[in-house]
Amino acid sequence: MARFRILFSLIVSCALVLGATPTAAWADQDAFEQNPIAQSVSDPEVGAESVDESTMVPFAELLSDGDVPEVDESGGGTLYVEDEVIVAVSPDESADAIEEALASAGVVPTETIETSSLRQQKPIAVEIADGASVASKIDELMESDGIVYAQPNYLYTADYIPNDPVLSGSRADWWHLDDVGAFKAWDLAKVGRTVRVATIDSGVRTDHLDLKNNIDLGNAYNTVTDMKGCAAAWDAYGHGTHVAGLIAADADNAIGTAGASFNAEIVPINVVHASGSYAGKSTTADFVEALDYIMRLGDVRVVNISMGTYVHDPALERSVVAAAEKNIVIVGAGGNKGVADASYPADYADVLSVTWYKSTGDIDSRSDHGAGKDIAAPGTSICSTLNTGVDAYGMKSGSSMAAPIVSGVCALVLSANPNLTVDQLRQVLYRTAVDAGDLGRDDYFGWGKVDAYAAVVEALTTAPPEQSDITSMELSGADRVATSIAVAKAAYPSGPCGIVLVRADDFPDALAASTLAGAKGYPVVSCWPKSLSPAVADYLKNTPSITEVILVGGTNSLSSSVERSVASLVSSSSRIQGIDRYDTARLLREAAARAGAQSDIAVIARGDDFPDALSMSSFTASTGSPLFLISPSATPDSATLAELARYRQVLILGGYGSVSNKVDAALSGASIPSMRLAGGIGNGQEDSRYGTSAVIADWVVTRSGKGFTYESAVFATALDFPDALAGGPLCAKLRTPVLLVDGGGYAAVGPAALSGQVRSVYWLGSENTLSASVRAAVLSILRA
Repeated sequence: MARFRILFSLIVSCALVLGATPTAAWADQDAFEQNPIAQSVSDPEVGAESVDESTMVPFAELLSDGDVPEVDESGGGTLYVEDEVIVAVSPDESADAIEEALASAGVVPTETIETSSLRQQKPIAVEIADGASVASKIDELMESDGIVYAQPNYLYTADYIPNDPVLSGSRADWWHLDDVGAFKAWDLAKVGRTVRVATIDSGVRTDHLDLKNNIDLGNAYNTVTDMKGCAAAWDAYGHGTHVAGLIAADADNAIGTAGASFNAEIVPINVVHASGSYAGKSTTADFVEALDYIMRLGDVRVVNISMGTYVHDPALERSVVAAAEKNIVIVGAGGNKGVADASYPADYADVLSVTWYKSTGDIDSRSDHGAGKDIAAPGTSICSTLNTGVDAYGMKSGSSMAAPIVSGVCALVLSANPNLTVDQLRQVLYRTAVDAGDLGRDDYFGWGKVDAYAAVVEALTTAPPEQSDITSMELSGADRVATSIAVAKAAYPSGPCGIVLVRADDFPDALAASTLAGAKGYPVVSCWPKSLSPAVADYLKNTPSITEVILVGGTNSLSSSVERSVASLVSSSSRIQGIDRYDTARLLREAAARAGAQSDIAVIARGDDFPDALSMSSFTASTGSPLFLISPSATPDSATLAELARYRQVLILGGYGSVSNKVDAALSGASIPSMRLAGGIGNGQEDSRYGTSAVIADWVVTRSGKGFTYESAVFATALDFPDALAGGPLCAKLRTPVLLVDGGGYAAVGPAALSGQVRSVYWLGSENTLSASVRAAVLSILRA
């Protein structure tokens, strides 16, 4: 499992219905608060690895002062893995020294120890090689030089509870939505994909008719296979599909049921092994990797985890704290044994622990209870989506069902007031909960039954925390190639799994590559055509996570020499080329689809000039929407029309001088719905590339329903395009459009300024590209 498998591997049995809730994970060592950019990146030495060590949280140091948990030797095989131990090592020791110390202690690392992992102070799973017990081996390891902490490799378990399996069609099947006041809440707020919720679970059925429109397949991730995209998300067990439906089954689509959030966007993280000795289970390494990945995405506000254990795990607790400090709301199922024992991580202070009750309003006798429980939600006989068919529904019971209902309500509240902090959100839920059980907070209902309507009402009147002035950050390098690498490092601070390599001095291939880059989770990096640019070679050499390079265009774009050099540096390289730029765009669409890109929107843009497609690049990268390049006076041929007919809507970018009105006529004649986004066409914007950029940005943020905002506004020049090209995948991660400006026009700044959302500004390129006067003008408009 990729490089993160060196993280500790607590084996976790998936709570495939009545889950307790594990979120075992450790914080990403790259610091960023609510988006993946922590600081300005000015990177003249492109080959240098950009790591701000001052922001690292030393895992070994955090655990070194803690008590080693007492080991219940009678519970081996049920409470923890009998032949494995988790260790944290001193960051001052070399990999060779650590391996020698471990060998002397009679243990063997489960994977090769890497120097970079030691530097980042990641915990290590080791296998006991000498037949000793876990308890005695922990004592021995704690006496070893270089080992600062050791603990058991805990197990997490839960069982199915049978339930009525089919959807009856009665309104009673949606009693949970009635009970939490969702219908009234929807009168005031609807998420509409403006809030992203990650589910750490068994994945999701990606083609379910009631889920597919609300899944971010481009960022779906499987920690077991280290894959991204559609295949990574697939749910082999059904638990994750049921959970996802309770959060975000497509509302108002005349199909099946509706999630509590009213259309949050789900980022499915599959942590469940589909085969092998851990089939149906997960390891804590999977959970650590999942939360690390989520925090690197930077825009997920809610995480639902319906799994857990009854054993206190110090490492797991540290992970929960780290995630919560990133302003992520963590919701955990509170357990299903009907006992007062604490369950983890649900009962940790930084997790919203959810108990469950029946349609009568009484707590279910199987719901756990205790001092760590925070809030209650419906959990008995809850109808949601199933993975047994594209239109399958059924009922399940447990805290695994109650937790996602609360996660959906959290998303709904955040859509009403996106500026709420985690603490503010929790207090809103507690204050508005319907008191049940004993007066005030009690051990069965916590602060009461969650009330979506009352929570939204209070959220709308809750003052956001004071905002500081707009911050300004530059992403640049010594030249356009170096700038593309600086942007890549900013977007993927821990390193991507691969890159899309494009020509640095001509741009049509790069434009069409945005969808593929988004589907793969790769940055777009530019290179000079004749030989591999030294900056790119250094980036590949110094970023061990990169295993794949996809070259775009023929040998006139990136020569055979470039291809040979790339092949010598990575384990996998390939080339996508057509007979011309238009054919290459077609092949890129096909490659993106194979990588999991799915969208019901297609985009048509001019292929011989690039600003309009640039303005849409973050949208295509984020949503999987394919880009069709066309000559200004051309008409789509029959094959292209047949391909476009597969989409619900086609967006035409630019005025009639960029894309002929013959395209509109051809689409209309084929009964393909289309919309033109361009300045100067009845929208009050100027007829220019700047006006078109403004129109595109406004549509992406206010009308696409894909959760884009202007909170992180990214600006690039409209006169030269390499810097903006690299920015597409970055802006997709930030969920913001690319805004084109320069001394010739500032129309694209207007919608961002009117939104009042802008908190930070990123400049793509140096002051040679975006001058000091241009930057001052942009900031003046934003602050006016």
